[in-house]
Amino acid sequence: MDKRNISFSDEIPADYAEEIIISGLFVIFQYWISKKNPEPIAELIKIINKSRFLAPYKMIDLKKDN
Repeated sequence: MDKRNISFSDEIPADYAEEIIISGLFVIFQYWISKKNPEPIAELIKIINKSRFLAPYKMIDLKKDN
């Protein structure tokens, strides 16, 4: 546990987990402000909240054509 009383999973080192979380939020915000017609802030917050609980592979539809 670090000084902010946050604990991280043992799956990856805490310093990497923290960077992934922070950089992901930063990139989402950068993209949002770069859009010509960005969503309202309330919608952005919903998107960010949903993105924090979805694994990347669940954000992509990987349907295979057979």
